[in-house]
Amino acid sequence: MEKAICIYDGSYLATQKKKNNSDILFINCIKSLRNNSTCNIIIYHTNNVNINELQNLNNINFFLFDKKTWINKKMLTRIEIVNKHEWDNDDKVIVFDVDMFFLDDPFKIFQNQFDYFYTTRSDIKSSSDPINAGHTGFVYSDKINNFYRYLIKQLSKPSWDKLITIKNKIDINSMYDQQFLCVIYKN
Repeated sequence: MEKAICIYDGSYLATQKKKNNSDILFINCIKSLRNNSTCNIIIYHTNNVNINELQNLNNINFFLFDKKTWINKKMLTRIEIVNKHEWDNDDKVIVFDVDMFFLDDPFKIFQNQFDYFYTTRSDIKSSSDPINAGHTGFVYSDKINNFYRYLIKQLSKPSWDKLITIKNKIDINSMYDQQFLCVIYKN
């Protein structure tokens, strides 16, 4: 089954707000996904996110989470939520940031064979962070479950020497998973 998941607390797009007190960028992101895919959309949100405009769209599941779990560890919480969500084997899953706009069916990527995918930046050769973790995905399996558990363990208490080297440079509120993927990519 095709599934897309996002986690949003309503704060980092605050400058884009206000159309009936909703986040225009967030709303447009979800609507653009719905216009291009029939996938099951999974939205984890805090109670300060206005979802009224989305509740009439088909095949969307809303999950409320406590913003307190998000404070001072946004990206780690995002990874933990994705890991704890109940997936079925062979689910095709896209994990996305809510500041995206979908122009086509993102699930076309699954025509290729892989376990996990990530996106790179257009300036990959000159960028210090060539990986963009704002759009990743996987075909769910035990291997992916183990990967997420390893990712969480390494980001919480790294034992991998390449990651230990950059641990103090990693901001757990932003780009946490991205830095991990960059270390994999570079090594």
